Amino acid sequence: PALAGDRRVDGACETALGDAQSADVRRAAADCAGAARVACSGKLLDRLARDPSSDVRAACARVLRFFPRDRDAAWALVGALDDRGISTRDAAANSFEGFRQADFAEPLAKAVAETATYDRGRSKPEEKAHDRVVRAAACRALGALGEGSA
Repeated sequence: PALAGDRRVDGACETALGDAQSADVRRAAADCAGAARVACSGKLLDRLARDPSSDVRAACARVLRFFPRDRDAAWALVGALDDRGISTRDAAANSFEGFRQADFAEPLAKAVAETATYDRGRSKPEEKAHDRVVRAAACRALGALGEGSA
């Protein structure tokens, strides 16, 4: 990309990701950061974990695929598989394709596999339903990690 690594874009996206007033601005900043391949000093990871908007969390998860050497990004995606928003879980699952060639792909796949098989033993129907969709997202993530590796 033409703006890959541009410090001005990085700074602008980092500032916009901190906009407390507008989820639209934060989502656009995440998309811009991905297009420019700038990590925004960890703001993408912070927004993925803590943003109140599922659209922003999903955008952050979607662009982390562009940082395949970043272990923190990969582990943040593992955590995002348990997100309360379906769009965030789906974006996280699909983003694992960016980590297929990572030198830490094997331990990453093991962590995702643990998520796919984890049973919390919860009893409430809504909790059980959430656990099922988390396991499904983790299975999709394993597929994304494994595609093309044979």
